[in-house]
Amino acid sequence: MTKEIAKKIAELLNDRGFVIDEDIKELPVRYTKFPEWVKENETLIRDEGYHGGSLQTWTTRFDGPGCAYGIVDADNTPDQSYIEKFCK
Repeated sequence: MTKEIAKKIAELLNDRGFVIDEDIKELPVRYTKFPEWVKENETLIRDEGYHGGSLQTWTTRFDGPGCAYGIVDADNTPDQSYIEKFCK
C-alpha cells in the first residue's frame, strides 16, 4: 500500500466511518480481498492520520448492481442504509 492510498483511506474512515473498494480506483486488490488488505495495512493507515477505532470487515448484498466490500470503524459504524448510498 502506498502512503497516498493509506492517506485516502484514513480520510474516508475519519470523515464517514467506512471505506469500500469502489472508493479508490488505483487499488491492487478488489472485492473480497480488499477488507483484509486494508486490515493488514492498518499501521500505515494510522500513520497517515486515521484516529478512529478498530477496523472491522463489512460486506453487504443490496438491491443494486451487486455486492460491496469494505472496512468500517468498529467503534462508530454507520447505518447500513447510509453506506449503501455510496455503492455504485
